[in-house]
This record gives sequence, structure tokens and C-alpha cells, in this order.
Amino acid sequence: MNKGLIGVIVVVILAAGGYLWYTNNGDMDAMSEQVEGMANDAAEGVSDAAESVADAVEGAADTVSDTAGDATDAVEGAAEEAATAAEDAADEATDAAAEGAADAADAAATAAENAAETAEGAADTAQAAASDAMGITQYLDPETFDATAITEYIEGSDLDDGVKTTLVSAVEQAGENPDMIPDVIEQIQSAFGM
Repeated sequence: MNKGLIGVIVVVILAAGGYLWYTNNGDMDAMSEQVEGMANDAAEGVSDAAESVADAVEGAADTVSDTAGDATDAVEGAAEEAATAAEDAADEATDAAAEGAADAADAAATAAENAAETAEGAADTAQAAASDAMGITQYLDPETFDATAITEYIEGSDLDDGVKTTLVSAVEQAGENPDMIPDVIEQIQSAFGM
């Protein structure tokens, strides 16, 4: 076998490994099984081809006269060497494909961990915002209006100091005059974007 054919076999195996990685979305078990199967199939194909070459050489050697016996032995030896070289190349290609798949799996696992951490941070932020909103919304109803709780919430918020002062004053007045509660609730909802 020539080096060009071995190179083609190696490239085909590597391309197939990359394709399997892409189509399996990083499922290492499935990909490893497929790569191993492909490598075994490639090794068997190379071995079968080498055996076919050896059989053909052996058949041709039978038709040659006894004076060509030395030539026949040399050809058979070359065929065996070619088969061995092809099997070695297939083994090396299998090892290289498996190593590349493992590196790709590590990179995918790292990316998945980073994405999970980012998603967890976003979920925590959303939960905190929801908790903050729930902390005041239960009091933004004329029947459950609690001036003290609303004032504490406003003072602990990120609103501008001028807006805080205005809202706290309105809440205190609504606490003393229940007719103002609906208007004050609207002011609070507007300030917090509810």
C-alpha cells in the first residue's frame, strides 16, 4: 500500500469522527461507539483488501513456473507488510479520532458548565426581582394597604431620593386619609414600573 491511500483512510476516519461529533451534539457514549465501529469497519476493510491482494498474488504465483518461486515469496512478504502497515494506520487513525473526540467533549462540557452557571445567575436575579415585587404588591390593594410596610419597601429600594421622599409622604398621607389610597397605589406602581 502506498502512503497516499493510508493518508486518505486517516482523513476519512477523522472527517467521520467530526461529523459524528456534530450530529450527536456531544453525546460521547454514542459517538465513541460510532467511532469505534467505524474504525473497526475501516480496519476490517483494509485487512480484507490486504487479504484480497495476498490471495491475488498467491493465485498469480501458482501460475508462474518454479523458477519464479523466489519472486512469489518476495511479493507475498510485501503484501503481508502492506497489510500490517494498513492495520497499523487504521489503529493510529482510531486513536487520533478518539483523542480528538475526547478533547471536543471536554470543551463541550466546559461550555455547558459555563452556560449552566450563567443561567443559574439569571434565575437568581429573576427570583430576587420577583421576590422584591411580591414584597410590595400584596399591600398595593385598598383592602390590604399597609403604610408601614410600603414605606419600608420604598426606603429600601433603588429609587432616586427625591422620588422616595415624595412616595413616602404620599403613603403617610394615605395612611391617615383612606380616600387617597387608590391614587397613591397608582403612584407607587408607576414609580416601580408595575
